[in-house]
Amino acid sequence: MTQKEAEDRVSEFYKGNVKLISEYKNRRTKIKLQCIICNNVWESSPQNCIYASKIRNGRCQYCYKKECEKKNYTLYCANCGKKIARTECEVQKNKSGFFYCSKECGNKHKNKIRYSNKNKIDEYKNYRLKAFHIYEHKCALCEWDEDERVLEVHHINENRKDNSIENLIILCPICHKYLSLHIYSLHKLENGEWTFGEAKPFKFVSAKKVIRISENGELKEYDSITNAAKDIKRTKSSLSTALRNNTKCAGYKWKYKN
Repeated sequence: MTQKEAEDRVSEFYKGNVKLISEYKNRRTKIKLQCIICNNVWESSPQNCIYASKIRNGRCQYCYKKECEKKNYTLYCANCGKKIARTECEVQKNKSGFFYCSKECGNKHKNKIRYSNKNKIDEYKNYRLKAFHIYEHKCALCEWDEDERVLEVHHINENRKDNSIENLIILCPICHKYLSLHIYSLHKLENGEWTFGEAKPFKFVSAKKVIRISENGELKEYDSITNAAKDIKRTKSSLSTALRNNTKCAGYKWKYKN
């Protein structure tokens, strides 16, 4: 960008209220700007000029601040309700939406918010907090209670979106694992206590046999993907991908034995 182009762009961004008074080198090197209205001079990078000109609506930082000071807003302290005045700049910079008449009121109000959030039970996110707030801090099946930090919360109907208190139960990690793997079912007694239901039979799943097919049609059988991957010196994941997508691996075609 030439010096003339840089001057034209500064004038365009600031709507003719600011001019460039130093040499333009690149977009990172700071340049000197001067306000035509108040004659104030300041330094800024060309990148910041674009952002600042949009925020201040084509005015320099000094003119913008003076104009904001003229516009006062009547607000009320979030803690004590006292009437207070704030400038447009202060209102725009505020992120919380709360205004205070003093630091003391600000600290008091912030502490109230922290305390209320700490004791609030969120129905969807803090289902663990909800369960521990209602039930005893022990496993509902084996009554283990040595360290409540280790205890877990289980969804009875296995629907994690259903965080109603009737669908939550506190378990130790071992009992929780039994239910998550569906090794045992959950059964509720007449007195309201929980116990394990009937154990489901364990089914041993044998490894699938695979067949290697060379280009000349020669076949070689393997007991498992692991043994085949070791023989061709490839990873199991790459061989599994070839079997799934019916593609070649290590120059061979592969298929599962029926």
